[in-house]
Amino acid sequence: MRDPVRVMHAASARLPPGAFAFVMATGIVALAADGIGAHRLGQGLGWVTLLGLGALGVGLLHRLVCHRRRAWADLSDHGVAAGYFTLPAGICVAGAVCAAGGASAWAGRLLALGVLAWLGITYAFWAAMIVRRGKPPLARAINGTWLVAVVATQSVAILAALVAPGHPFAGALAFAGVCVHLLGVALYAFIAPVLMYRLVFRDVTGPELVPDHWINMGAAAISALAGATLCGLDGLLPADIRPALLGGTLLFWAVATWWLPLLLVLGVWRHGIRRHPLRYEARYWSLVFPLGMYSVASARVSTVFEQPSLARLAMLVAPVAIAAWALTFIGLLRAGLRLLRGVS
Repeated sequence: MRDPVRVMHAASARLPPGAFAFVMATGIVALAADGIGAHRLGQGLGWVTLLGLGALGVGLLHRLVCHRRRAWADLSDHGVAAGYFTLPAGICVAGAVCAAGGASAWAGRLLALGVLAWLGITYAFWAAMIVRRGKPPLARAINGTWLVAVVATQSVAILAALVAPGHPFAGALAFAGVCVHLLGVALYAFIAPVLMYRLVFRDVTGPELVPDHWINMGAAAISALAGATLCGLDGLLPADIRPALLGGTLLFWAVATWWLPLLLVLGVWRHGIRRHPLRYEARYWSLVFPLGMYSVASARVSTVFEQPSLARLAMLVAPVAIAAWALTFIGLLRAGLRLLRGVS
């Protein structure tokens, strides 16, 4: 029998900064499944989201206590540090799952926890990136993971908008949600052009074209979802701000739609032409999340703009997101079994 303490110690030592992408992906696929009428599947995935958040939370705390040097080294590493933004994003996606299930009190608690995590990681990350000495060249320093900063920011805005109706401080929450949403838009404007420059003007190999680049689409889709969700707060926001939110929502949905076919083509190039092996990596959760997010965002944008065709598009993408989640989860289970066999 394996020693569970040794297994947990080994697992927390290997826990990547982006581990909470599993929570993000599972939560958004739960909402996508619920959106197409698969309510039992959505409910089941919702429970997996909450259990995953709790388990990974314990693993992260263990890592911070027992593997402090590794955790700090990751925070100062340009290549992986942005993965820590999956923590507040995962918390807020779990809060959105609670809100969808009618557990508004838990959604509010997760919003408070998500805001604290977002504030702490935001300033720790940017400070660490700025003051680090011996910075790597751009080609190795930045990747799609950096856009998780946008995802985390927009997830806070979305959960604030979901919690606001009926809250004692509904107006303040709605206003804060708009401000955070606009900050997410600014972060996208800062980071996305650098990533595009990296992709277009520097050589890219098959191994380098990692699933993290799907976050280019996911960050745009969640920005569209945040704008559309805020547009639904009738009476809590000044009417003059709604046109700006609508314009930004449509812009980001169009950007996400533009990215989707391109990413599919690049995936075929990576695995079909460059023959990069298709095997499980934790980074594949960064591919599942954008698919689920695109479905949920398209459904919400369809409602806001009264475009039934977008709702049909959401219905088409949701099963793809569910299938991608299932395949990636099988890969996760197999990787977990290999870890258990490796710990005596």
